[in-house]
Amino acid sequence: MSSKKVVLTASLLSAMLTACGGAGGDAITPANTPTPTAAPTATPAPVTAQGIWKESHTDASNSNSLEETAAVLLENGTAITLAWSNGTLNDLNITNYNYANQSLSFSSTFEADPLASMTLSSLSLSGAVSSQGLTLRETGASSGLTLNAVGSTPAKISDVVGTYTGKSYAGAGPTYLNVTDGFKVLSDGSIVDNAVTSCRFSGQLTPSTKMNAFTFTLTFNPSGCVLNGQTVTGIAFKEPFRNKLVAFGANAAKTQGLYFEGSK
Repeated sequence: MSSKKVVLTASLLSAMLTACGGAGGDAITPANTPTPTAAPTATPAPVTAQGIWKESHTDASNSNSLEETAAVLLENGTAITLAWSNGTLNDLNITNYNYANQSLSFSSTFEADPLASMTLSSLSLSGAVSSQGLTLRETGASSGLTLNAVGSTPAKISDVVGTYTGKSYAGAGPTYLNVTDGFKVLSDGSIVDNAVTSCRFSGQLTPSTKMNAFTFTLTFNPSGCVLNGQTVTGIAFKEPFRNKLVAFGANAAKTQGLYFEGSK
């Protein structure tokens, strides 16, 4: 082999070794594998006491008895709870509540037994709100009742406009307001009687901006009614079991309650 070929061959070999990192050249550094970015932790939706809540179960001691409870906690700090047994109303509570720092408390709570009397009596009620629901417990009760949230959109007066018939509870027993003759909810939320009985009244529904419920006021004429000359304030909503319009409130002194249920 000629010396010229040896030189060319050696030069070619040297270039190949250099390109491949050999013959003392720098080694090829493998690319760094990127560290996977952890998926962001989902932030749970804030728990709130505001809303419409419900629960139903079969009585443990009577399999033929269906117990239903509904509660409305409005954004203005007022609340009502209602309970039915086999569709018959048997307990009513009206109260004020405060929910702050995940702590729920009630004050000025009053109870009525609509099958006996709508005279209100003081009641001690406690509660809690968690991701499991709204838990209510009367003082002295061995256990509480946990209700589930009912999803709803803000109330609209247009959804409840019309003439209603049904039944009411006030005074010493059922019926004082002859609602079988009807009353009307007008497009501006006004409540008017149908001028059929001697008990005349008028009032107003105001929609909640947070849920499908309303506050209401109802003022009675000075004569002809159980609540003569008094004004009742409370909460109205479509109850979640039979979709009836129900309303429960109390007079200013919190001594007498008024309940209505009915449909158009």
